Amino acid sequence: MDVQRNAFWIPTDKSHMFAVLHMPARGSALAWFFLPPPGYEHLHSHRAMHYLADLVAQEGVCAIRLDYPGIGNSTDELSNQSSLANWRRDVQSAIDLISHDYAFDRKVLFTMGISSSMFSGLSGIHAHIKWVPEERPRAYVRRQKVIGGMSRSAESESTGYTDVAGFRFNDQLFNEIARHATTEDESVVVIQPGVEPTAELFDGDGLEGVLVEPHHGQLPKLTAEAVLEICRTQRAEHNQSAASQEQTKVMDSVQHASYSEKASFVGKHALFTVHTKANDCTASDLLVVIANAGSNYNIGPHRMYVELSRTLAAAGCDSVRFDLRQIGNSVQYDMENENKPHCLSAIDDVRDICQWAQQSHHYQKFVLMGLCSGGHTALHATLELASQFKIVDCVMLNPLTFDFSEDLPLDVSIELNPVQAAAYYRRTAKDPDAWFRLLSGKISLLPLVSYTWSRSRQILANIARGVGESLGVVPRPALDEKLNSLRKQGVRLSLVHATADPGLDLYLHAGGRLAKRLLRSGYVRYLPIVGGDHTFTDLTDREAAIAHVCDLFHSNWSR
Repeated sequence: MDVQRNAFWIPTDKSHMFAVLHMPARGSALAWFFLPPPGYEHLHSHRAMHYLADLVAQEGVCAIRLDYPGIGNSTDELSNQSSLANWRRDVQSAIDLISHDYAFDRKVLFTMGISSSMFSGLSGIHAHIKWVPEERPRAYVRRQKVIGGMSRSAESESTGYTDVAGFRFNDQLFNEIARHATTEDESVVVIQPGVEPTAELFDGDGLEGVLVEPHHGQLPKLTAEAVLEICRTQRAEHNQSAASQEQTKVMDSVQHASYSEKASFVGKHALFTVHTKANDCTASDLLVVIANAGSNYNIGPHRMYVELSRTLAAAGCDSVRFDLRQIGNSVQYDMENENKPHCLSAIDDVRDICQWAQQSHHYQKFVLMGLCSGGHTALHATLELASQFKIVDCVMLNPLTFDFSEDLPLDVSIELNPVQAAAYYRRTAKDPDAWFRLLSGKISLLPLVSYTWSRSRQILANIARGVGESLGVVPRPALDEKLNSLRKQGVRLSLVHATADPGLDLYLHAGGRLAKRLLRSGYVRYLPIVGGDHTFTDLTDREAAIAHVCDLFHSNWSR
């Protein structure tokens, strides 16, 4: 059955909750509401929740996925005022409003992990389906605090919250989650791995394969079978009258003090976009296009893309964050390359976004940007599209490769091992304790000798390559050819780089004389962030990266 997707915001007391509706072609008065776990687990569960919602809609039942305030694409941040009571009130209000607008007369709640206890006992719910419910809420809170503890700026007395990889919790919210007593619902069905099925208990997947890095995540096939069986039973018991599709209060755009946002599905592949516009735009013909980072959906790792878009808007710059056709809210699950960011189709998707922006919103200049594989997409889309659109800058945040292949691994670059080794020995050479352990015989010399030999060969090869380039007998490295193409088309390259990540070393390793010359001259901008990891887990590092991008806008793009 065909499924129509629609994205909108729902007004709540002090913010707007984001929702995606999966509507079957014939409509339905039976609806499932999907509530993900908050915190770090929200981003990682997105693919599974989207997949299950699509399956439910294909069975002829409406499915709605909700983001709470401060989560996903909703407005507001988790702050000192956030509380579980407010979340429950907002979710209840959203369910009631959507149910009224679409004439849903039977409502089913689908939760997973900690959200099963957080949202038990809501009124008007006819059944509550719990996928591996968290039986120890205190353990969930401890996990979030451990993740937050990895950030050197996780806790701040001045802010009053703990930053857990981009999701901000205050102590009150942590305490309420830990102590919240599960309230009995009218009808409860549990999906749990390794159980003997009954009418209220179904065998399904555990969460281990879901709550991993998005590019390693697995689709929950066993859970999907249980969901389909439950869904078919409910359909047989329910009078399947078609739901009304007249919306009265849900909004396809939202207005904030410094920005407005509109969600839509664009082009023939229905690419999901969030278009963030500055209320006081200082460069009305410029749009920043932000591509997926790995297999993370459009909010980005640690919700960084949401913060980036809204901070740019506050500075006067419009942007659009979007999902490639095989990732996030754009995906169709029968696709061959589902969940793979390195695809040739990524360039076509960027082209579709630029055409939509130019034709529907009259943008004339573009900046292509992305983190990790998003930077890879931005670079190669720039090379392909600079003759068709006026692209003024390509911004790569922590790139892991400058080559193009659909078979690139997502964890490490093909050039990464020798570059990481070089960076490691440069750091340890400055460490007196490392020298003491070496001279006292506590460190094996074999790895150092092996590295010294391979590094010496590499240096000699680079010298020979440079001489060969000067004499014209050795072709330029592929990166130099790409940089030369960018330069001829008037496109700048900006590298926003966490110094603990190998991006700069990879650039120097992959490039030749031209790459080094353009870096020295400043034509290739190098914007370092001291410390930090690959996805800017630390709040301070994310803020520094966003500040670099805003500085680029003020000093270069807005002219």
